Amino acid sequence: MKKSFDQEIQDIANSIKSDVEKQLHQVFDTFDVVEHQSLPSNGNPQGSSYSMKVKTDDKDKSDLRLSTWRNDPFSDWHTTVEELFRATSP
Repeated sequence: MKKSFDQEIQDIANSIKSDVEKQLHQVFDTFDVVEHQSLPSNGNPQGSSYSMKVKTDDKDKSDLRLSTWRNDPFSDWHTTVEELFRATSP
């Protein structure tokens, strides 16, 4: 059975979660992709690039906006955290 594109994106997010946690010096219990889009791969037909919005733990109601890319199907993902949104208290 073929995986859905959404599940493939969540699998990518799961694989980069520890890198994001290291960048932010924070551990997340929840790491769910809520939005994603494929980005142009800068002329590399085997490369993959994605922009994602990720919902994190409910306790601080935060969302991440990140980009991840790799040069070919056999290389590691490289990830940049673009924004971290935290809900403000009323």
